Amino acid sequence: MKIEFRGIHAVRKRLADGTVRTHYYLGRNKGAPVLKGEPGTSEFLASYQAATAKRKRDRERVTETLIDDYFDSGHFNTRLAERTRADYQKLGKAFRAKFGKVPIAFWRDPRSRKKLRKFRDALAVYSLRQADYMWSFMSAVFSLAVDDGELAVNPCSRGGRLYDGTRVLELRL
Repeated sequence: MKIEFRGIHAVRKRLADGTVRTHYYLGRNKGAPVLKGEPGTSEFLASYQAATAKRKRDRERVTETLIDDYFDSGHFNTRLAERTRADYQKLGKAFRAKFGKVPIAFWRDPRSRKKLRKFRDALAVYSLRQADYMWSFMSAVFSLAVDDGELAVNPCSRGGRLYDGTRVLELRL
């Protein structure tokens, strides 16, 4: 029985001693998993199945799971004040409604930051402070994802603030 493998990319590499070796990958993009063994061997089949299963699990993980992970974290449950936890629960609902079904892999692309910024800017029409508060919440969720190894970079890092809440009175003479 012949098995058809989809998405295999073979790369030939000349080694220092002059021999040519072929490396197999599942996909062509950066970070594609390496497949061990030669096609047709049980080792190759096992590595192919493991790589496709991981890819399927990655597709199933969505932003909702990141939000749930944050709400279950020790930081959220022990380090935040009661009022902050209540506010973050409300912000979590809005964030989940907008981005809940988005796959985690989407946030690995640097261009995803633009979507988050546009979301914050839409909130800023109503309240600059609430837009900043949402940005802080999203940053906390993505920071936990970075710590857990789900993401390499927090897409909400270095977001800046929209609200400038200075309450200093100016005295004019």
